[in-house]
Amino acid sequence: MSSGSKPLVPTLQGALSELQSVYEFSEVIGSISDIDELFWVMADSVASIMGLDDCVLYLRDGENLVQKSAFGVKADGTQISNPITILLGEGVVGTCAETGQAQHVDDVTLFPGYIPDQFSGASEMAVPVKFENHVIGVFDSEASAKNAFSARDVQFFARLSCIAAPRIYAAIQHGKLEDAVRFLLDERTNSSHLDKQSEGRVPLPGQLIGGFRLDRLLFLGEAYTVWEAFEDKLSRPVVLEVQTRGKSFSETTIDFVERAQVASQLDHNGIAEVYDCGKDDGWTWLSQEHTPYPQILGDFLNTLAHLPRLPEDYYRSVAGIFKKATSALGYAHSCGILHGNLSPNSMILTTGHHPHLIGFGRKNDGGSQKSFEADVIDLVRSLYFALTFRNASAEKYRSPSIFHHECPQNLETLCNEVLGEKCPATIELIEKRLSQWEKRPSGAAKGSSPKSWFKKKQK
Repeated sequence: MSSGSKPLVPTLQGALSELQSVYEFSEVIGSISDIDELFWVMADSVASIMGLDDCVLYLRDGENLVQKSAFGVKADGTQISNPITILLGEGVVGTCAETGQAQHVDDVTLFPGYIPDQFSGASEMAVPVKFENHVIGVFDSEASAKNAFSARDVQFFARLSCIAAPRIYAAIQHGKLEDAVRFLLDERTNSSHLDKQSEGRVPLPGQLIGGFRLDRLLFLGEAYTVWEAFEDKLSRPVVLEVQTRGKSFSETTIDFVERAQVASQLDHNGIAEVYDCGKDDGWTWLSQEHTPYPQILGDFLNTLAHLPRLPEDYYRSVAGIFKKATSALGYAHSCGILHGNLSPNSMILTTGHHPHLIGFGRKNDGGSQKSFEADVIDLVRSLYFALTFRNASAEKYRSPSIFHHECPQNLETLCNEVLGEKCPATIELIEKRLSQWEKRPSGAAKGSSPKSWFKKKQK
């Protein structure tokens, strides 16, 4: 934190130091795909760069300003301690948001309508977060001493806010898009579900199977359905896979039991933990670890494909998802366990784009490298689908940029190598390519697709 009188124009060394801090801040917030993590990293980074004892990020919600993340006394892990909401125009933060102007208060007791929070501040500075001239939030910091902030502190605070603004806007819009996709996905899935309900081949919402109450349908496939369910006995939510009726009851039961026995050996945060399996009144089921707000990635992508626009950070989010999926697959392979049928429908997407892989349970007893390679190829095929919303053609492969010219170069190179050039598919190759973020240069030749669904300034 700054103290004493400091010139508004920094020295050359000070300017270079600030530029380096700005560059590092841009790099850090640009590399995070998890939305909630992004906000917390922003507050921590701003406080660290400026040496602040307190830093709170407020986001605007109509006429209210809601505390979203914090550094200091307001931070309780990744939760806001005793959160407050400030009305537009009230207090230092509300005045900053209403006027769109930075507020520099040397003595908060002299500021009309000052709103005290947990931090017993004596001085305060607040800068607006603006995107396209609209205030979407406020960065605020208080200090325990009067006259703690200089004009240059406020100026640098505002500069960091300007850098954060586009990422904050993209995150807000991304949340809105995810809510819309969840609604559309539930509507479409439930509509398709009605056709098979009447045939008695799939269970109904609210039905009890093996002590599990079916709450929400996540995936409707030919061979099985996946549900968000609740286990009454242990009072916990689970993800329940239920075999479609009409298949050999004994054979499917044996398959589920064998898969459960093998998959239960896996312990990785990117793989859904298998709890139990069994049969009940003609239904064969397998219960697995539950995650917050789960969506099957395949259905999620199919719904996104019908939207006119996607979020600005879509490709970076895809890269983050597949980095985690690659780590999970590599771990399973190190245990000698295969997936055998990996696809976007084998990935449960949770809040913040953390994938949980389901469907493991095949032991590679022979140690065949080709079996491991088949899993890796399936993972790259899944990535290709996420980039193009199309399945890769085995007869005539086409690069992702033919369909969407915005596809980052490193992701396209990976698909081309594994699916087009038939290079040896390894976990190491995927990790290498995903670690090299290469955006398509501006002015690159556009693909043949008439619709550019990936545009900037989207959420």
